[in-house]
Amino acid sequence: MANVLLIESVINKEDITYKHLEMLDLLKTLEISPNYFVKQELSEPYTKTYLGSGKVHEIYELIMAYNIDLVVCNFDLTPVQYMALKDRFDVEILDRTGVILQIFSRKAKSKEARLQAEIANLKYLKSRLVDKEANYSQVTSGGGFRNKGSGEKQIDLDRNKYKVLLKRKEVELEKLVVQRKNNRKTRFNLPVMAIVGYTNAGKSTLLNQLLKKSNTKESKSIIQEDKLFATLETSTRLIDIYEYPYFLLTDTVGFISNLPTMLVEAFKSTLEEISDADLLIHVVDVSNPNYLEQINVTKSILKELNCENIPTVYLYNKIDKCKSIPFIPKRNELLVSLKDFEDLKQILDLIFNEIKEKWEYLELEVPFSKNVYMIKKYGFVENLEMLDDNFLVKGYFPSYHKKYLKSILDD
Repeated sequence: MANVLLIESVINKEDITYKHLEMLDLLKTLEISPNYFVKQELSEPYTKTYLGSGKVHEIYELIMAYNIDLVVCNFDLTPVQYMALKDRFDVEILDRTGVILQIFSRKAKSKEARLQAEIANLKYLKSRLVDKEANYSQVTSGGGFRNKGSGEKQIDLDRNKYKVLLKRKEVELEKLVVQRKNNRKTRFNLPVMAIVGYTNAGKSTLLNQLLKKSNTKESKSIIQEDKLFATLETSTRLIDIYEYPYFLLTDTVGFISNLPTMLVEAFKSTLEEISDADLLIHVVDVSNPNYLEQINVTKSILKELNCENIPTVYLYNKIDKCKSIPFIPKRNELLVSLKDFEDLKQILDLIFNEIKEKWEYLELEVPFSKNVYMIKKYGFVENLEMLDDNFLVKGYFPSYHKKYLKSILDD
């Protein structure tokens, strides 16, 4: 069993309980369990080593005394800080970004997700190539027509190698991005909902529960685990539930605080699915004491993706784990347990009550000879009356479905 040391820093006496628990969850996803812990209070990180020299020496002695195999830093290190600590400790070091990147690398299943994780890793590793005169020998000598000056250093060759590999991966990913965009163009005109939220809030659970209730094949369910970043692939499914309109539901990768920039960049093509949505379904783990902070993290990432103005409903999940009702929900909010099948009707009503604001209100007279229930598949029907000669349907319908309604009524 590996010996793992977790280092944490307290900047200006901040409360790090939440950060500590989140890191333990991240490490659990990697099946890593720290058995030694070190903490230091700082007014600000040291430029060269992040930690003070006395604390660095203390950690070194711990590594020697207890044969530490891995040092995990619950903060991000600059390339200079990483190299300084690596030289001092002489063991594997993972900072917070490194931990998240390892999770993405292990969890990526589809070709697109693997490429995105590889690109993010390459950018991260390239940033770790620090120019240190003492450690990088010159690999070509000076002199001659082509080699004026001191010659090319090994670090320059390494950077070039990463650059070439990174370019190749980005070209591969771009081909898949174009293919994904073309696939989106061929979709039928249907409302599109995107599930967003903090990692492990219950997004995949929502999609799978709706699939179970849907007439679509349940075999298209997606993986759900009680772990951070259980799902990295963006999955879109057709939802066909009795008495509700057809709609497309997209599950997206979960967010986390301080999501590494290279990951946001690498996964932007996947996250573009969010920008195409008519409605966002923001799933929140309300049982988490830091759920408000998690909401703000999700909102900030959505803003970065230019998706902050898309209409949104909030599902405050895991209410069954709360000792009491935390608050009275607003018009576009619900307190739910996504494991409870009975909550799905409330969720569907909430979704369509919100999305109908963009649709046109219509009153349709439908002959008895027509399949009136088929009309419900193309809009949100609020009232259905049986008159003497026909049905009177009152509801909201998107403009792109008028031709389908006409074909049903005229057929």
